[in-house]
Amino acid sequence: DFHLLSGVRPTNQPTNRIALDAIMGFWGWQWQWQLQVAFAIITTSSVVLSTTATQLYHSPPDSDHQRLSPHHGPVVESVVPWVEDGAARGHSTSRSMPMPSPLHPAAIAAGKQVFAHYMLCFAAFGGHGNTTGYKREMAIAQTAGLDGFAIEYLGRDSYYAPSAAGMFEACEEFNAERPQGTPEFKLFLIINFCCGLNLTDAVLLYKTYHNSSCAHQLDSRPVFSSWSAVDSHLPFQAEAARWEAGFYEPIRTAGLPRPFFLPFIYPANYTNAESPSLEQQNAILDGFGSALDGLWYWGCAPLADAVALSSTATVTACRSAGKFVATPVSGPYSPHTKGNNRYSPSAGGKAVIDTWTEHIASQPDMVIFTTWNDLGEHHYVGPYNLDLNYFDPDNTFPHLAYLELSAYFIRWYKSPPGSPAPVVLEETLFYFYDLQGINNTCVNDPLGPGVVNQDALFPSENALYATVLLRAAATLVMSSGASSEIVSSTFQVPPGLHSFQIARRAGPQQLTLTRGVTLLVNVTGTELVNATHNPTYADRCNHQTFTGYATF
Repeated sequence: DFHLLSGVRPTNQPTNRIALDAIMGFWGWQWQWQLQVAFAIITTSSVVLSTTATQLYHSPPDSDHQRLSPHHGPVVESVVPWVEDGAARGHSTSRSMPMPSPLHPAAIAAGKQVFAHYMLCFAAFGGHGNTTGYKREMAIAQTAGLDGFAIEYLGRDSYYAPSAAGMFEACEEFNAERPQGTPEFKLFLIINFCCGLNLTDAVLLYKTYHNSSCAHQLDSRPVFSSWSAVDSHLPFQAEAARWEAGFYEPIRTAGLPRPFFLPFIYPANYTNAESPSLEQQNAILDGFGSALDGLWYWGCAPLADAVALSSTATVTACRSAGKFVATPVSGPYSPHTKGNNRYSPSAGGKAVIDTWTEHIASQPDMVIFTTWNDLGEHHYVGPYNLDLNYFDPDNTFPHLAYLELSAYFIRWYKSPPGSPAPVVLEETLFYFYDLQGINNTCVNDPLGPGVVNQDALFPSENALYATVLLRAAATLVMSSGASSEIVSSTFQVPPGLHSFQIARRAGPQQLTLTRGVTLLVNVTGTELVNATHNPTYADRCNHQTFTGYATF
């Protein structure tokens, strides 16, 4: 069974909550093949939904990916302009991507790379030194096109030391066992000063792991990073001097190579902290000077249009300063905790698509997923193992559709600057929906309604979203709701990448793709809207996104 991995189940079978490893082999290419075979088997007996809806919007070839808002009824979004019944509906001309300035020399030597921020406290298949579990996650990441994990070390809890050691051991085993021609998987450390760690700990971590065969290197130096390790209330020059004395000097004295330092740093005084401007990033680079080799923009919480602006600003600042630059891709930000109860809608796959589109245009030296597995704030793209239930069973929603969708863009990003969109290697249907209505009363939620961060491009809305990657035209039927409440629409989908949405109703969410008389996909999300296995969940204001995908 692959319900957790892909977020789908075959029609006419009961909803299940089965652990990820039920179908996955050890290597990523093995489980990907198994998924294709399993899906081909289970869909042969599926039934196509009948519908009287017609295609409302169609798209001519050759233009841009754009979304119109506000909207009413079914919506299609694609790599081309929007047309409604032959009449222009917010038509836009093609966006020409400017040729970016040259990459940093370290990126030219190593190639553009994609990493994922990894939290040691949330290993999907058992952490605390479980090398087999770590290798399974590495296989998933590498299959999607990732080059490694940026592993965060943020406290003195007893599991951090064995978890970090186990991760490096697993990486070395993974690389030793990899088939010929497969690239090595790499790691670099991020130290977080949020929870009692300091520069002495940073030096110790660097000394411990800098010489590992898995230690990622740029400019022939081991990469080291930090998060929340700079006090942005203080002048950046003073913080740079503190790092030089407390971090670099002990390393130099020990005769070790100077780290390639790639930190995330909040803007001065934490003003506009999550969406820094060009001026703010310039100020960090000017203040730190040679004390850093590059700058990483974190960018998990803002809406994707703000992330795109800050990413472009960070690339521009680093290019001007001659520094390496890393920018983010993230799942939707939706923590539901006391003191941080917020939600940033992603409009299905649009946030991921738009963020990758910006990166392809601006060409950062590295992209870092924020994050692979932050289960507390829910913007993860890696697997979530239901067997572990780090928090509670109502937080266990698969987000692997964001990772699988990103695999297409990773190939594009890693291509030479200015390259056209890559060919579709595997046809795939992705879908996304929130499990709660936007106007839930939240009578059983002690936290009450959270702060919804939204704008015209990314509104909070009751919608079922789909994104389709096709090599040839097909017909998509999207249905939401149960019995008399069901809403259903049909779309004629041309080849390429296209996104759609319809109004979402309580109950099951079903999607069907056909090509002529051939059934390609018939899937139903394993979670119902406002009717989950926990009846109190429908009354909570926890805006969690459920995702699924099917490759055929």
